[in-house]
Amino acid sequence: MAKTPKLKPIIHDPLQGEFWVTDDARVANTISLWDIAPRSIPAKAPDELKDGNYLKTLERSFTLAGNLYHVTVRPARFKDKSGKEFERYPGERERLVEWVIRRIAAMRNRISLSAKDEVNVSFTTHEVRTELARTGHAYSFYEITEALQVLHLSTVEIVKIDTGPDGHAKERVISASTFPQLSFSDRSKENCRSTVQLNWLATQAMKHLDFRQMNYEAVMGMRGPIERWVYTRLNHDVLYYRMHPHVHEIYASEVIDGAAMSNKVARNAMKRVTECMEALRADDVIRELQCEDVLDGRRKTDIKYTITLTDKFVEETTRSLRIANENLEDFREVAGGDPETFVPSDPIKKEKLRRIRSKRLAEQPKSLLLL
Repeated sequence: MAKTPKLKPIIHDPLQGEFWVTDDARVANTISLWDIAPRSIPAKAPDELKDGNYLKTLERSFTLAGNLYHVTVRPARFKDKSGKEFERYPGERERLVEWVIRRIAAMRNRISLSAKDEVNVSFTTHEVRTELARTGHAYSFYEITEALQVLHLSTVEIVKIDTGPDGHAKERVISASTFPQLSFSDRSKENCRSTVQLNWLATQAMKHLDFRQMNYEAVMGMRGPIERWVYTRLNHDVLYYRMHPHVHEIYASEVIDGAAMSNKVARNAMKRVTECMEALRADDVIRELQCEDVLDGRRKTDIKYTITLTDKFVEETTRSLRIANENLEDFREVAGGDPETFVPSDPIKKEKLRRIRSKRLAEQPKSLLLL
């Protein structure tokens, strides 16, 4: 007689959610690789990205922590209000909407876990529109609905090529949309409940507590997508790759590739990167900035920026790393092991976590509490 397979228990309230959620509205969780990959365009698609009536599949390369990645972006195709079919790349609007959804996901009672370990986030379009307006980004109800469809229907493939000891290349591939599932209870009404599913990378980050807090207000307040990308990259260099918290070196070519800038006129692209660095200095992110031209004979081919970050930036990244380390320690104490799978939460675990955090709060020096 065949054995009946054991069914995996359904976890409606994962313990990991207690660590993902934060009551500090100034921060949101950021995810390695996904938040750095050049998976959108910073401006309207130029004519060279069109192939007849359709948009081309974008192919890009970028480096991160010494590793080379290839990124392929396929545009979303859907119908507008008149029923006409058209295509759209994810752009700045979509990245801003994604950040707002990420912030909403960090609020209490907004995430749920399906039987297949799929993380879902609930919200209303009105809520997203109000938050975008609060942070200086005015979009209509229709524009936000369209942005959600683009995030759902456009796909991103990220390939990392590793060379093993035997000399053979191994391609590690991730292919996903930002929100693999999108549900509107009534798409025509702004206050109706909507749900998106976070993609595999975000879900894995939550499951393994491999996410970091980042200054959400700063991200949303950046002057443009280039500044937003550089700010995120500087954060990730410290939070994920343990680079020096004070001094960084970055080349204009890295920014051009990573932020998916047009490099049709290299001189103009490098000028825009320098303007970005100056804007970050004005925004109290960069304290000191040194620019050194990289020459090929007499021709300038790149710019090396040596960046000294402000004390405020260093304090924020220090705090984020401390919270990430504390999350792992607290999870192990409450669950009795590492976060390898989603663990069901319950009142006993929640109370134990509350006591651990209360004790740490009482014992921490006041200087740490201010960070």
